[in-house]
Amino acid sequence: MIRSFLSALLFFAGTALAGPLTTENVENFLAAAETLDKMAKDNPDFDIDIGSDDPTEVMENMISEDGQFRLFDVITNKLRADPEVNNEFLGVIRENGFADAQEFATIGDHIALTTMALSMGSDDLQQFQQLANMPAAQLQMIPPEMRTMIDRAQKLSRVVSGVPEQDKDTLRPYLDRLMAMSGN
Repeated sequence: MIRSFLSALLFFAGTALAGPLTTENVENFLAAAETLDKMAKDNPDFDIDIGSDDPTEVMENMISEDGQFRLFDVITNKLRADPEVNNEFLGVIRENGFADAQEFATIGDHIALTTMALSMGSDDLQQFQQLANMPAAQLQMIPPEMRTMIDRAQKLSRVVSGVPEQDKDTLRPYLDRLMAMSGN
């Protein structure tokens, strides 16, 4: 479950960054994610998988119309549906330095965006930039069910390109650990 969650984290991102990423943010997030992974394995009600076989649905669920990445909002809302599970989740994130679910979601999104920027090759970035610059007339020729995904991918490309070097430098030492957690 956490593998799907972290795989998606590494594949999708796009949020405005509130401030620079810190080592403490990353370490707290990783500690919480590792504990949540164990909990998900032990408790089938602790479902943090956002998986779907439909890439358009995944993109719609994870990236809002205004380009905000919302993977962690989806997950925290899912966990809130079960008060017992929500309490366990809140306990884990608080034990790992987060004041609340919103702070955890914001930091997780920040890490996801930075991870994506680090893990994408120049060819990937070039393809995203081409997508972001697709003329409106060409976009109209794409089937409607694919336009939403392309629109969100365009927004994502703009955000990924803007990840500050300082954030990349902060996250770089943790990249292998994040990739291992996601099964990549």
